[in-house]
Amino acid sequence: MLRKVPTVPLVARPRSRSVKSKASAVAKFVLDDLQKFIKKNTRLRPFDTEADTQTSAGAGTSSGADSSFSAGLEPLHIGDRSNSESGVSDDSAEHGAEDVADIYTPLLRLTKPRPDSGMRVPMFIRESEMYPCIKALFRYVDDAIDRSPSAGSTRRRLKVCCESDTTPSGADDYNRIDIGLSSRLKTPDDDASGELGKPDYGDMLAVIEAKRSIAEQTTAYRQMYMYTRNIYPEQAGRRFVWGLTFCDSVAHACILGHDNVFSSDAMDLSTSEGRSAFVALAVDMSFCESDQLGYDPNIYHNATRKRWEMSIYDDALKKQQTYHVLGCVQAADR
Repeated sequence: MLRKVPTVPLVARPRSRSVKSKASAVAKFVLDDLQKFIKKNTRLRPFDTEADTQTSAGAGTSSGADSSFSAGLEPLHIGDRSNSESGVSDDSAEHGAEDVADIYTPLLRLTKPRPDSGMRVPMFIRESEMYPCIKALFRYVDDAIDRSPSAGSTRRRLKVCCESDTTPSGADDYNRIDIGLSSRLKTPDDDASGELGKPDYGDMLAVIEAKRSIAEQTTAYRQMYMYTRNIYPEQAGRRFVWGLTFCDSVAHACILGHDNVFSSDAMDLSTSEGRSAFVALAVDMSFCESDQLGYDPNIYHNATRKRWEMSIYDDALKKQQTYHVLGCVQAADR
């Protein structure tokens, strides 16, 4: 039986005062950039109740959403906007306006206002429709960080895997995860696509589980827990693991330890407050220390020698010693 998940404020705030200040400035830029993009690429229209019901788009408005979104939203053609007004950098013009639309427009479905009370009609007909929306959201945030004048060149990139609903490499079963999220230190030759290929438990930062309805939150938690257990035997240096759930437009971030699980407050992406919380978390994860994401800095994988190593201070020798790991003790059910 699944116990009630404790809900606590989850943060990965950088420890350094200067980096913390930088992350705050970047988060403000990214949020403003995202809000401009949403407003520029949506227009007000009266709700067509019958059509919205058929598309599971829902009805009603959210009091927590921007006041300018008090009616239904419909994507505009992006080709007629100027880059300076849209919140999209000039270098995106190389790909053409339609390419930019294909990359970012799906996230508009996650940010469409929902009723703020009662049982709301799910926005998505099928769970698979959520995958491009979630990927577009992470892609937009990552690209917006690059556009921020405060970001600098040293940070971590959050990258989603392009293959969805698939069994990751390193799995000991045939369960398929919805989306895999990994992280990479930013380098000059970074792949600008912001996506990786097939998910791999060996370098996965978090498992993302998606559900059509907020009523399926408990099921999303349960599946995320079950899939996340595969990360520990593949990453010997993990102290804890992050996880994310998206149920309709509501996101939760989770920290999964060896003996307990904690969840963040709900981040409803259809509201300004929810988007602000999500952007702040994503930016902090991009600038925080690796141990705040669950990695033990003293246990690492030596790619050259293809083995795990431990760096431990030896009191007798008064210096740091490096040991290689012969094997990992696993649970009895593995």
